[in-house]
Amino acid sequence: HDPCNMIGMNYKDEVYHFGPDCKKIIRKWTILDWCTYIPGTGQGEFTFHQTFKLSNDSDPVLNCPGKTTVIAKQCERNYVSLPLVTAEGETCTDGYIITNTSIYADTTTNDASGIYPVGDYEFSYQVDYACGQQKSCRTQVTVIEPNPVPYCLATVNIVLMGVDTDNDGAVDDGMVDIWAKDVDHNSYHPCHNEPLNFSFEKDSLVMSRTFTCEQSGRNSVNIYVSDHQGKQSYCRVDIVVQNNGANIPNCHPTPGNRSLISGYAVHPNGEPIEGVYISHKDMNVTESASARGINTYTVVNKQTTSALGTYESDDITMHRTYEVTAYKSGDVSTMDEADVAILESYIKGETRFKNTYTYLAADLNDDGTVDVQDFHLMNNLKNADEAAWPNQMQWAFYTALSLEFGDRDKHGMISSNSLAKYIMIQDLDWGWGEDLNFIGIRKGDLDFYENMELPE
Repeated sequence: HDPCNMIGMNYKDEVYHFGPDCKKIIRKWTILDWCTYIPGTGQGEFTFHQTFKLSNDSDPVLNCPGKTTVIAKQCERNYVSLPLVTAEGETCTDGYIITNTSIYADTTTNDASGIYPVGDYEFSYQVDYACGQQKSCRTQVTVIEPNPVPYCLATVNIVLMGVDTDNDGAVDDGMVDIWAKDVDHNSYHPCHNEPLNFSFEKDSLVMSRTFTCEQSGRNSVNIYVSDHQGKQSYCRVDIVVQNNGANIPNCHPTPGNRSLISGYAVHPNGEPIEGVYISHKDMNVTESASARGINTYTVVNKQTTSALGTYESDDITMHRTYEVTAYKSGDVSTMDEADVAILESYIKGETRFKNTYTYLAADLNDDGTVDVQDFHLMNNLKNADEAAWPNQMQWAFYTALSLEFGDRDKHGMISSNSLAKYIMIQDLDWGWGEDLNFIGIRKGDLDFYENMELPE
């Protein structure tokens, strides 16, 4: 109420940060009375401290990788490339800070890639948010010691010995035993000198097999090579059962014998793809008689790839024609904004793909060309059910042979138009197997292939 009062106001902030989403502001207000203020004495000067506490308590969504399994190229360790972990949500700054607890990671950031020894490892990723809040997720890395390296004789001829099964004094059948070890040709393990086990079956107990007249002719079999830990590889051997000196009557190769079909499905860098359905469609019409007449149908034999990406079946009828294809359900969540950005940059001519596998993954409509149609399709398919994808499939499996010898353009890219998605076996005989391999491309997941380490 003093008529001489002349009031001036000002404030000064001191800001303290406690992580990306938490800070405290100490605001000091100062009021001066011009009429009574004397510098240095405090007279006519009035102060007050005001405190602000700011935090973002929205819960981020942490995207962690699933279990990763790698077969070591070295005996004791291998470099494991892991996807970058991301956190979705709004922050008060430019983004969340994510750390990992893996002792083998090259960094403590959201990238836990590094050299991991053989074994099983579990660790976590962690993101800090709000004021002292944390969220974490766990993942597993398994590095498997390499399998034995099998070397077998390509073809083995064995001769039947005559057998009198009905004891009438005349030879009416033949028999010969062969041991799996007999067809070994210096198989070895790359990491140790422990003895190896050789068998005709995966359980490693069937170390020998008896052949009779029913198997006369050429038989395509697997010889399983197992180490002391139970890890296996196999090689294919053609065992030719002959009726020579015994002269057993009515002992001839029988058309329609069963044959073994095998192969693998892998990523372009050779890592296995588990859970791929391999279909062998018999292109010959099969007939069956019933009370209503003759029925016709098509026989389809299916296998599923193992954790090592391999598949096999020993129940495929020989001397028929088969179409072999591969299928796997997709994971549409692998296509995100990062992939859209990569494709947009390519469409604009700003960048080029690092390898032809990114090019194939970007060709969403599988028309052989990566263009603006694929870009619009990618935007429309984000978070869409796989049934909305072209042909209702995200995965495309091309034969390994067509990728190896496919025509490349001047930039090293291969068009899907020059690749084969199926293998046709004409008149299945003993010589098939090594060509029944597929390379899988997950459409839309461009950053996966851009960051993939490929063998030289």
